Amino acid sequence: MGLLDGKAAIITGSARGIGRATAELFISEGAKVLINDIDGDVAEQAAGEIEGETAVFAGDLTQPGVPDDMVAKANSTGLLPIWDKWVDKDAVAKYGFKYDPAAAKKILTDAGYKLGADGMFTQPDGSPINLKVAVPNGWSDWMQAIQMISADAKAAGINITPDYPDYNAWQQARNSGTFDLVIDNSAQMSDTPFTYYQYMYTLPILQNQTNFNFQRFEDKDAWDLVQKLDSTKKDDTAGMQAILTQLETKSMQDLPEIPLWYNGVWSQAGTTTWTNWPSSTTADNYIPAMWNGYLQMTGIDVITHVKPAGK
Repeated sequence: MGLLDGKAAIITGSARGIGRATAELFISEGAKVLINDIDGDVAEQAAGEIEGETAVFAGDLTQPGVPDDMVAKANSTGLLPIWDKWVDKDAVAKYGFKYDPAAAKKILTDAGYKLGADGMFTQPDGSPINLKVAVPNGWSDWMQAIQMISADAKAAGINITPDYPDYNAWQQARNSGTFDLVIDNSAQMSDTPFTYYQYMYTLPILQNQTNFNFQRFEDKDAWDLVQKLDSTKKDDTAGMQAILTQLETKSMQDLPEIPLWYNGVWSQAGTTTWTNWPSSTTADNYIPAMWNGYLQMTGIDVITHVKPAGK
């Protein structure tokens, strides 16, 4: 057991010198480490040489805006960056949201919730607000994330307690709808945002939801729009945009889900036997994953482009 088992660390300047020594020490104690350097090639090389679980971020953290890129905030629509062309910026400007504890407190107060002497809100009838947000035990990055969510909610006077059930219990609660809040990333990349809104609005609601609409949100008009989007040809960009604008507006107004951050596609490869794996410094940025349909989304190209080491 290491002192940092289950922890994740961002160490600046960690591709060389004291920073690298610190990264190696943290990893030796069980941490996952984000390797940072201004030079992306140097960061990639260090990450490949260090034995342990690492990720790479290239950039000068002293420059404005660069630290924000380390963990990009999700667009209010929830659409992934690959779908940026479909984001209705006017709708986002009108209905989008941001973290603002003071504004949240005003909304709750105006809605009749009572702010107690302890700085926490109660229901209008005086009963306490005790919410839980759950992630599977052992998913250390998500476990750390919900601790941050809990702290941020507390600043707005909302009591949310992190919960770490085992995976099977978490999945059962998610699928059966017996949860307050859960973190989930089942909606993945595809060629259009249809799959994202299918995930959000699928009807009818079943006793056990295994793939879609875990929050059991019923909006027939939204589901009709999703089905209409599915039958719209991809070269009809105007038709697709008209439907997507409506879906984006609905999702921001009703918030059946709360977009938080963009999840990564994690992979790990060694260069002892095979080389030419995709990375941020290679021209062929294939997706190095085989699950959830990624084999059909360039995952197969990873296998066909690796080369024997030393050749």
